[in-house]
Parts: sequence; C-alpha cells; structure tokens
Amino acid sequence: MSQVKEILIAKITNIVSNLLPNYFVDVYGSHASGLCLHWSDVDLVVGAQEDRDLQTYMKMDLRNKDSLRRISDALKGEIANKWITNVIYIEQTTVPVVKIKCSLKELMI
Repeated sequence: MSQVKEILIAKITNIVSNLLPNYFVDVYGSHASGLCLHWSDVDLVVGAQEDRDLQTYMKMDLRNKDSLRRISDALKGEIANKWITNVIYIEQTTVPVVKIKCSLKELMI
C-alpha cells in the first residue's frame, strides 16, 4: 500500500480511536486483498470491538449508526485542516456509508 494511503488510514483510525475508544477500523476490499490499483479508493469498515465478526457488523444497529454519524461529523471538522475536502454520510443504505475525499498534497505535509 502506498505511503499516502497508509497515512490516510492512520489519520482516520486515530480520529475513530479518540472519538470511540472501543471501536476498530479495518481495511477491506481491493486493498486488503492486494488487488488494488494505485488510483483505487480505500474501503474501511468501522465498528464496535464486540461486533467485530463480519456477520454482526453487516447488521448495523442504531448504536452503530449513531456512532458512524459522530465519526462523519468529526471528519467534517477535519475539512478546516485541509486534508479532507468533502464528507458525505449516507444512512439510507443496507450498511451506512461515509464517503470522504482527501487532498493528497495536504496528507503528505
């Protein structure tokens, strides 16, 4: 995985850990399998430690939706630091999603 993507994952993990100490952040998808291209997006899953098995966190409960909203709000706060340029929280999906866009230039500073 490229250095900039490792920095990105570390920053997001740090935000989640500070906000919700009992939560985890894992990489999945093409980056986890090593099949990603240099321009591929990074897929992360976030959930409570006690819900760590895939079967459980694919059935997000209200507690996890509230936590994801809090994470989304914290990431929106990072827009002022310029490494995040956009945050979209999508709650009306089977598993809620937070999409972020980052500035590669700002991540490397």
